[in-house]
Amino acid sequence: MIDPLIPRIIAVGFSLMLIGAAWHKLAERQSFRAVLEDYRLFPAVSLNILTWLVPAVEAMLAAAWLFFLVPAVVAGAAMATALLLAAYATAIAINLRRDRAYISCGCGFSPGLENQPLSWTLVVRNLLLIALALVALLPQAQRSLGLADHALLVLALLVTALLYIAMMQLLRNRTALRSWSEAHE
Repeated sequence: MIDPLIPRIIAVGFSLMLIGAAWHKLAERQSFRAVLEDYRLFPAVSLNILTWLVPAVEAMLAAAWLFFLVPAVVAGAAMATALLLAAYATAIAINLRRDRAYISCGCGFSPGLENQPLSWTLVVRNLLLIALALVALLPQAQRSLGLADHALLVLALLVTALLYIAMMQLLRNRTALRSWSEAHE
């Protein structure tokens, strides 16, 4: 059994991450369409639909995670999020196996991350996020949450966001260093 605070932290974290991802894709639909096209996994006729469908699914999942007090909704959100992240990881892995690491992952939603090239680190990141989503399915201990728990929830979300941003910055730095190194060889 896990503490009931943990699934709530996970739920709010995934909700924020998914709404940010959906917003980015909707705000930059043409760029997102180009990313989908670069992956070369979908027929061209489906790309316009996918530029709406993918962010719509992300937004629906973001909303579903906010129903963290309804176990059936959380279970559905966790499983659907895990499947979505698995699809993203698979798409990245397929293109890496095709030696197409130079294309954008399409996973950034802040300046400088739009052109983040594919890497196995992104696949591992998605696998870790899948594991985290599935943690929300574990049975929870029965206890009511107090004011200190809610303060800890906010603090945990801030720390998690900072760690996620730091990881994405490290990926961006690694890419920049690799590009610089290749240019100077």
